[in-house]
Amino acid sequence: MKLKTVKFERVETSTEIELPVYLYEQDEFCYDTYIKIDATSRTTISNTITGMVITVDCRHRFEPTITEHELGKITKKEYYDEHLIEALKSLTKQ
Repeated sequence: MKLKTVKFERVETSTEIELPVYLYEQDEFCYDTYIKIDATSRTTISNTITGMVITVDCRHRFEPTITEHELGKITKKEYYDEHLIEALKSLTKQ
């Protein structure tokens, strides 16, 4: 028997969802991640085993896109803001 590969084609579709968009994810260890996507960047706030981590992706040619399955992860701005405040407090304590 030989190995088979699967080819996925990228098809972009537009939505009626306005930016910014806030996403919520939880990893296999039940750590929370909140993501903000706006026209110029993607900001991720992750709660990890070692503490809070904030990353900002703001490339010169940033494309605000998500995959279809991430549409189900959209959350409220208030939840993102609460997590951001908590992350900033934990960073300033150190």
